[in-house]
Amino acid sequence: METGQETPTTMARAIKDVNQPNLGVGLDTANLILYGKANPVDAVAIIGPHVYAIHAKDGKWPTDPMKLGEEVLIGKGLVDFEKVFTELHSFGYTGAVTIERETEGPQQVEDVKNEKIYLERIITKIQNG
Repeated sequence: METGQETPTTMARAIKDVNQPNLGVGLDTANLILYGKANPVDAVAIIGPHVYAIHAKDGKWPTDPMKLGEEVLIGKGLVDFEKVFTELHSFGYTGAVTIERETEGPQQVEDVKNEKIYLERIITKIQNG
């Protein structure tokens, strides 16, 4: 399951109700904000042990109740990646971090390169304690 359209508490209940070891969460850090459902740091505290994959993406809360929030370059939005990754590290997460930038063209490639550098610094800092 991917985070976004439901609260982390609802997702945790579904995982408990289904009670199957192969059911996990794809944590999309920005979707939680874009859909106005949760702060990603708080979400990890609730569903962290069930996170099997991460889509690193940043965003801002919706300001128009009829629209999603705004996706932005990682580091320019409201996701506190250092806290998210620190919390995930405490749960033993060692999986991939996939950068998801929902734009097109040459700027998308440039954005992903810069986001990779930004995230690598944070991950290295956490891993080195």
